[in-house]
Amino acid sequence: MNNNNNNNNKRRISEMKKFIDIEVKPNTYAVLTLKQSVYVNYLVKGDRIHYEKTFKSFIRGLTKRVYGCNNYKKRLLYLCTLEGGDIGRFHINLCIRRPDWLPLDDFRKMIADEWIKLEWAMPEIYVEDRYADCVGYSLKEGSDSLLDFYTEWADSQGVLFKNRQRRRKSKSRRWFNPDALSRVMSKSPNNNQLNNNK
Repeated sequence: MNNNNNNNNKRRISEMKKFIDIEVKPNTYAVLTLKQSVYVNYLVKGDRIHYEKTFKSFIRGLTKRVYGCNNYKKRLLYLCTLEGGDIGRFHINLCIRRPDWLPLDDFRKMIADEWIKLEWAMPEIYVEDRYADCVGYSLKEGSDSLLDFYTEWADSQGVLFKNRQRRRKSKSRRWFNPDALSRVMSKSPNNNQLNNNK
């Protein structure tokens, strides 16, 4: 039974990786370190809710830095996962599509400047051109590690908006539902390409 579950998880991660490679085409990989706790009149331990909010603030700020405050139509494409806890410090793995016109050094500075502004952010970050299988590495713990993702097709179909509306109305405090990526994959026009590549 465990072998079947492991095989299913590996197959699902492989499908997610192919989908992100097709839809996002990430060319930059970043690791953003997080505080494990902060003191605000009392000690607050870090959890997924705080880290989700932190990433949302970060990606909004970074998008404005890249495309300008008045350009609401342009969005950065990305996949973001949360790693750590029992096995080490919490940190974010970010696979993101850097615009072709933007040099890596400038993008790295923008990421650092926006990240350090946030309450839960640690100054240690790592930003490099994509190498090896950074998408597969980011997804190694499965869909539960997903914090967020953005693709133009999913946004144009309203899939991401519906997902977040559904989570707002539910009793769960989690803003992002990891199963959203599976739903987006099943409806994507690239679904046949994913199946053919298996």
